[in-house]
Amino acid sequence: MNLHHFSTILSLLSICLIQNTLSFTLPRAASVLIHPQPRTQSSSKTTTCLHETPHSSNEMPNNHQTRRQIISTILETATATTIPSLLLSSTPLPATAAETPPQFTPAKRAKAYFIDSTIPPTLFSIKPQREAAILKQLGGGSGTAKTVFIDDQLNLNNMMKKALLPEQKAKKGRTFVFLGVDYTADDDVTLTERVLKDIIAPRRGKSTGLGLDFCPLSSQVHLDEFIRGDADGTFNESDFLSDMENTGVDRALMTRYLPLLAFARKKNIDLVALAPERADVEVVRRDGLQNVDLERRGLYVADVDGFVQLTTDPKFRLYTDRSLLKEFKKRDDKDGPGDYFAERILVDEAVATSVARWALGRPADALMVVVGDLRSYRFFGGANGRIPRVCRFLSPGLDIDEESVTTILLNPSAEETLSQSRFLRLEIGTSPENLQYQTKLADYIWFSEMPKVNMLPRLMTGI
Repeated sequence: MNLHHFSTILSLLSICLIQNTLSFTLPRAASVLIHPQPRTQSSSKTTTCLHETPHSSNEMPNNHQTRRQIISTILETATATTIPSLLLSSTPLPATAAETPPQFTPAKRAKAYFIDSTIPPTLFSIKPQREAAILKQLGGGSGTAKTVFIDDQLNLNNMMKKALLPEQKAKKGRTFVFLGVDYTADDDVTLTERVLKDIIAPRRGKSTGLGLDFCPLSSQVHLDEFIRGDADGTFNESDFLSDMENTGVDRALMTRYLPLLAFARKKNIDLVALAPERADVEVVRRDGLQNVDLERRGLYVADVDGFVQLTTDPKFRLYTDRSLLKEFKKRDDKDGPGDYFAERILVDEAVATSVARWALGRPADALMVVVGDLRSYRFFGGANGRIPRVCRFLSPGLDIDEESVTTILLNPSAEETLSQSRFLRLEIGTSPENLQYQTKLADYIWFSEMPKVNMLPRLMTGI
C-alpha cells in the first residue's frame, strides 16, 4: 500500500468513526483501493483495470467506477446518514473535562523599605531576614547616613580600595528614632511595638526612652506612676486614664496606646512627655506666640535665635508650603493659615527641646524613640528636623547631626504623603528652582502587611 492509498483510507475511517461505529459498508470498489490490481499496458496507452476483463480505452463499463466517483459516493452516504443522526441524537457528545483555573497567588513583597537620598529619591526593599538586623543597628546607636546608598560589595574592581581604605561606618553616640503613625489606626500601635522590640534588643542596661509627643509636659507625673505600676497596690488604670485626660490627652487615644505603654513598663523603658500644654497651644492659635506665658515659652523654646531663623530658611519654607500648610483646616472666621503655622512651629520646637534635654541628661549612648503624628515627621520638617540644632545649642560642640536622627513612617498611605496618585510621594522640591532644597519623605517606611505594588515608585533591588 503506497502513501496515497493509506491517506485515503484514513480519510474514510475518520468520517466513519464520528459515532464510534461504521454507519455504512465500503463498496466493493473501495476494496480495490486497498488491494489494487496491477496495471497492464495496451498497445496505444496505459489503462487502469478494475477487473480482469479488458475493455476499450475510450469506454468505461457501466458497472465500473473511477476512484473519484467511489470517494464521492462514500462522502455523500456519510453526509446523508451520519450528520443528521448527530443532529437528531439526544445523546450529548462527551464533554471535555473543564480545567480548574489556577488560583491567583500574589507575589511576595517586602514590608520595609529604605528611601535613598538620590535625586529623585528611590526605594530599596529590605529583605525580611534583614528587617530585625537594621532595627537592631539603630538600637545600637548607628544612626542613618543621609548620603546616597552604594551597594559596594567586594569585587575585583574595588578589592584594593577596600584593603587600603577601611570602610567608614556611621558614628555611634546619642541617637534618636522618630516613628510616624496614624493615631486612629490600631495596626500602627501593634507595628510600633514590634519595631520598638527590635530596636531595644541590643540595649540591655542602656538608657532608653519612649517619647510621646501627644502627652503634655504636665502629664509626666502620671506617666511615672504608670511605670511604677502596682508596686504599692494603689495603681488604677481607670484613674490613670482620667488623670491623663485632665492634662489634655484624648482618652480614646490614650486607651489605644496603653499596650505600648505596658510594653515599655515591662522592658524598663522611660516614658517621656514631650508636648506643650494644651492651653498654651490654644493661646498661640488664637492670640499668637507673644501671648504665651514667658516662663513656659522659655521651657518650650530654648534656642530662640535658631527658632526664628529657621522660618526664613528656603528649605523650611519649601516644607511649609508643600507639607505643613496642607493640613490647615479653618476653625472659624478669625482662624487663618498664619495661626495654624504658629501653632505647629511651637509644638514642633517644644517636642524637639524636650527630646534634647532628656538625651543630654543621660549617658552618651542614650537612645530616644519618639512616637508622633506621621504628618508632623514627613519630609523632616517637624521635631525630627530640629533635633541637631537644639542639641548643639544646649551643648555646644556636641557631635549630633542629622545622621543621628532616623525617621520611620509606619503604614503610610499615598494620601498621607500628599500624593495625588496611588503612588507614595517620596520627595518635595522637584521644580528646577527648588531642586537644591529637595527633601525625601523619610529614612524608612514600614508596613504591617505587604503593600500594593502600585504604591511603590522607583523601586530598586532589595538590600
